[in-house]
Amino acid sequence: MPPHPDAARASVRVQIAGRVFDLHQADVSRLVGRLEPAEIRDHFVEIRGRRYPVKQALGAATGLDLSDFTSQHARSALRRLGLPVGRLSTAARAGGVPRRERRASVRVGEPTAAGGATSSADLAGALRGHQNRWVAIQRNQVLTDQDSFSETVAWLRTNGIKADAVFLVPEDPERLLAGLSS
Repeated sequence: MPPHPDAARASVRVQIAGRVFDLHQADVSRLVGRLEPAEIRDHFVEIRGRRYPVKQALGAATGLDLSDFTSQHARSALRRLGLPVGRLSTAARAGGVPRRERRASVRVGEPTAAGGATSSADLAGALRGHQNRWVAIQRNQVLTDQDSFSETVAWLRTNGIKADAVFLVPEDPERLLAGLSS
């Protein structure tokens, strides 16, 4: 996902919860990139190929409590930094899944309720870089990767997140997906 075209700034000054912050794209990317992504309910920012909830990202960058600002504030600040911001419900509708049904799990290549199909190429792209690692997947998005199955399940329990699937990614993710869709 390309960054917002009007927002190629490397730093911005924002006021949130009555406080002023000078945010720098490199610093925000570094801080957020160290985190495990929380569950994305709707809006996300993509940093280093991983998606994070916008509020988690801005909270990490500012040190503010997530209740001190809205996702609109977070999206605006991150977009102004030139970071790619998106929305799951928009992506889900574009793929044929109505917003009210987006939490339902859909297997790769299986028709959705609206007649569309999920893209195995999207999931294969999400799995690149996770070869020989255990991953937890939710809505074709990698939530976490760990060294073992038990570490992956422990991470999900600790974060209170349910995954659509947990598995070991083989050397060639395309091969795995060919087996899932047949």
